[in-house]
Amino acid sequence: MNAIYKAISLKVPVTALFLTLALTTSLSSQVSATVSGTVLDSRGQTPISGIQVSIDGGGQSTTNASGEFRISNVSPGTHVIQAIRSGWSTLLPNGSSARLTVGPGETIQNLRLHHAPFGVVSGQIRNSDGMPAAGAMVQALVASYQEGRRVLVAPAQAIGVINSSTETDENGEYHLDLPPGVYYMTGQYRESKIAEPSAARALAAPFRVYYPGTSDVALAATIKLNGGEVPGIDFMLPVTPADLHKIYIHLEGNALALNSNMSGVQIGELRDRITSERIPIVGSFVRGNSRSSEFVIDGVPDGSFDLFVDGIAGGVRGRGVVPVDIRGKDIHDVRIDLETPQDITGRISYVDGSRPRSLSGVTVQLGSGRASVAAGGEFTVPKVPRGYQAVRVDGLPPEAYVADVRYGGTSLHATARSITGPELEAGPGGTPLEIVVATNGGSIEGIVESRQAAAGATIVLVPPTSRQFIPSYYKIATAGPDGEFSIKGAAPGVYQIFAWDSVPDTAWLNPQFMSRWEGRGQTVSVEAGASSHVRPRLLRQED
Repeated sequence: MNAIYKAISLKVPVTALFLTLALTTSLSSQVSATVSGTVLDSRGQTPISGIQVSIDGGGQSTTNASGEFRISNVSPGTHVIQAIRSGWSTLLPNGSSARLTVGPGETIQNLRLHHAPFGVVSGQIRNSDGMPAAGAMVQALVASYQEGRRVLVAPAQAIGVINSSTETDENGEYHLDLPPGVYYMTGQYRESKIAEPSAARALAAPFRVYYPGTSDVALAATIKLNGGEVPGIDFMLPVTPADLHKIYIHLEGNALALNSNMSGVQIGELRDRITSERIPIVGSFVRGNSRSSEFVIDGVPDGSFDLFVDGIAGGVRGRGVVPVDIRGKDIHDVRIDLETPQDITGRISYVDGSRPRSLSGVTVQLGSGRASVAAGGEFTVPKVPRGYQAVRVDGLPPEAYVADVRYGGTSLHATARSITGPELEAGPGGTPLEIVVATNGGSIEGIVESRQAAAGATIVLVPPTSRQFIPSYYKIATAGPDGEFSIKGAAPGVYQIFAWDSVPDTAWLNPQFMSRWEGRGQTVSVEAGASSHVRPRLLRQED
């Protein structure tokens, strides 16, 4: 049998669980898989009963008097695994998504989970006058990645912690029980004042200060918690929250038909033009003046945004997009027209006359709209709204890859400048969309080199800088029981290949994250239709 060594942790309200020993796998004739193991104390000696262990889509089991659990009928694939006690749960120790990959008929045995205590973070929040900030919200955040963009999120979104925030008492003091991990501590006032509460409202986050006392997340300090208490995490909040502003809007053109019935207008969102962060807007428009076509959005922070407004007139949906710059005051006379969505028609073309055996199951997605590709390569994505839409192609054969995306003759690969990848801005009706596909992708076969078995390691093929904003050029694989892996459909070129014991999903799309690993991947040259062989070294997050 093959031994797999994989780091996994699960946490509970005043305790955390860590997998530190080996788990053994074997294959059987069954299609479903089985996972079994034992929950022990922090020294790995005393079994712990009453811990509920569950796998999404695969059932659950409560540990017996010997600390043992067994979950059967687990479907093949990658699953989230959780341990729950008194309503608390978390997953893997790296703070990223918690995954356990099982194959058809695989039996994972001797999964050993170690029980470790939670720690406490405590401190005091004062305002800039030196007075205790009673009733302020304090929250612990962890770093995560969304489509390659580094973000700070509540631990519940990343590692399953439920209570990651609290309020300061009358002395401005707080304490939080948290599982081991690396955290960013933040403080903020509960509510920012909205001058016009009946208006549509931008759901921008309240003014937030990060420990040790900065509004710039890049300057925030991290706190490493591994049991025990970390006291003295003190910082200041300003006496008054940051100012929020109003946007006064005039509807024009196609939108004028909506003026008599504003229930047809649906507020969309503000999209930061620098960070691409989306700020949703809720509520309905309120007229600034009942005799005019002016309407109000309140609660808008300083920044440079694209404002999206949707509306329905005569059963037809339209969208308006207008840039707005908020700099310390309200802005007036913002004029916006609603343009109806359009069908975008395109086709699949091929490099050097190559063509996949079948296009069955191939789809093209623009934003939230999706279309199937016909046998001849044609497709139509219906009702694409105005604004930038990410372009995605799914279902290509393993040896194929997207060589380019062209809209109106312009290469979207060449113009991609964001980690969200190539984006299309709907142009005049009839503008053609062309997806250029090549079927001569190269393949890579390899084994991860490690002192311990590298089963479950994440293998990522990373393209050169000239292609770093094209997500389809990144290829992902998971190492098998003996560290073996295979990648197919790679575009020809020179790459770096990385093998991580654990890595947050899509973190490899982030240039800042990858700078930490510069020079530590293995260079591999991929040639059209050829196979390459590599032996990358296993990289550990704690290295």
